[in-house]
Amino acid sequence: MKKGCFLTFVIIFTVIVGIAVYIKKYKLNDVKNFAKEKLSGVVIDEFKDSMKKVKPSVYKDSLQNDLDRFFKIKTESNADSVLKSYGKVIDEAATIIKDFEIEPYEYTNFKNILAKYERSKKNRN
Repeated sequence: MKKGCFLTFVIIFTVIVGIAVYIKKYKLNDVKNFAKEKLSGVVIDEFKDSMKKVKPSVYKDSLQNDLDRFFKIKTESNADSVLKSYGKVIDEAATIIKDFEIEPYEYTNFKNILAKYERSKKNRN
């Protein structure tokens, strides 16, 4: 390896490591919050598109209201809890609407699962 190539590699590698350390030390929360906002928007939009295909019913409206409330609460929370809970709740909701109809027992089961991920106002972050 030529001296010039090696020297260039060492300088670029040092700069990249320095940037990574700076971001981790000072800007990690900003990066997490940015990712949370983008992820939340994508997940909510995709799910709302899926909900449009479900047959109209009282349970559809209730499910939509519950999820809207859940999304609103979680977007106000910290990024780590959002990422953990979104996946599980959305997976469960997706299994309910995969046949494009919401049955009463499915909705009741979903409410029980959703209650695990919601916290009272005094315990929210």
